[in-house]
Amino acid sequence: MTNQQPIKLPSILDNDLYKFTMQQGAFELFAERNARYRFINRGKQKFTPTMIERLRASVDGMRQLKLNADERQFMEAQGIFRKEYLDFLEDYRYKPEQVKIDLTQDGQLEMIIDGPWKESILWEVPLMALVSEVALDETAPLTEADRYSFVLRTVEKAQRINNERLSVSEFGTRRRRDFATQETAVGLLKSHAGDTFAGTSNVYLAMIHHVPAVGTMAHEWVMAHAAIFGVENANRKALQSWRKIYPNALKIFLPDTYTSDLAFANLGPDDFQALDGFRWDSGNAKVFTSKLLSCYADAEVDAREKKIVYSDSLTIDDAVELKKSTKGKIKAAFGIGTHLTNDFLTPALKIVIKMEALDGKAVVKISDNLEKASGDPAAVAEVLEVIARVQKYIGLNALQKAVEERKDAKYEVA
Repeated sequence: MTNQQPIKLPSILDNDLYKFTMQQGAFELFAERNARYRFINRGKQKFTPTMIERLRASVDGMRQLKLNADERQFMEAQGIFRKEYLDFLEDYRYKPEQVKIDLTQDGQLEMIIDGPWKESILWEVPLMALVSEVALDETAPLTEADRYSFVLRTVEKAQRINNERLSVSEFGTRRRRDFATQETAVGLLKSHAGDTFAGTSNVYLAMIHHVPAVGTMAHEWVMAHAAIFGVENANRKALQSWRKIYPNALKIFLPDTYTSDLAFANLGPDDFQALDGFRWDSGNAKVFTSKLLSCYADAEVDAREKKIVYSDSLTIDDAVELKKSTKGKIKAAFGIGTHLTNDFLTPALKIVIKMEALDGKAVVKISDNLEKASGDPAAVAEVLEVIARVQKYIGLNALQKAVEERKDAKYEVA
């Protein structure tokens, strides 16, 4: 018989760092904004009434989570969170009434999250982790032999990471098999990958395993700015807002929300100089790298001092190949998720949760791979037209033209 008990998350910090960094931004700059998110089941995983019942009970139990004194101290130690925000987080409680869960007649899970952005922003990652565990517990329950084999595979991966001198962070909270599996992975990486293990995106695991918590922003940060300022200005405005909250930290920018070409053309040489680097999360990694290197050259920035964090469905083999191809050109780091936290015979679920509206205005994500586009089809088509028009005007990779037109522009606070 499969486990039907509600899943109890161990901590309010059992979430990815970028949700808290963005929550602080939403709290400080957009406190009155309302956000709606939607669950997307790309793999069309079937759900049963039993799964739905367990999921609802697990979500309801999240109202008990709260920041304790040790957790607050750990957050303070990160050096990026202000007292006012931590006071807010200490008072924060999940509100399950913000999550609507339904089962369709053909066995599909429908889930919508709706509430103030400064509150609803925290739901995405733990909800995905719960959905993953609930579904796989019923369809492919793990045996002790499965877990033992997972340990052996993870040790081999960690040792290879160390031998290849790969800078790897664990990014697997959202689609993990369960919390125990992710914790096992982090512990083994710390023990066997040595100084090449750069940390974990999961704040609670970073705290209990005494490793760095890593992460900056997600696509929703740029999507929200598109809703307020328009797609043409979204990347620039998102970066301006980010700098207001984090003027001296978290300097890795995610450029592919509305295609990386558009982001690279929107940014000026000062941006390329000031940022520590960019995160690749869709499309062809080598094409992305080539375009970014060209932008650095146009901006007269030494790319060897900058970084790309590769993070799209990576395996260790992918990381090894990318490190070889970037050697001597730019620093390469790797955020590896499902390959480290849900590597079993039954594949991980193909699920996402994406913002679909801010204050009722539809928002979409395009990315460098149209198969990953999300949002209302009509809104997606409208945004694609905007991107095409802007790119035709500036020309792909026409950084210098954009620079000339913006050379006297000053940053505006979003």
